Amino acid sequence: MIRWYMAKFLELSGMSLLGSALYFGMVQDNMNMEVKLLMLGVIVFLSGLVLEKRGAE
Repeated sequence: MIRWYMAKFLELSGMSLLGSALYFGMVQDNMNMEVKLLMLGVIVFLSGLVLEKRGAE
């Protein structure tokens, strides 16, 4: 059960990183930081997704 909560936390963190990346990219006009945060958000989200799928087995 704790694996499911951890997976959901990672997925939520990944989605919030995506939103933050878009915000900082527009406000600070810094494309490099935006792309790095987007990549980090995708990695965090996918790690949560993988963790959730492994818990279902």
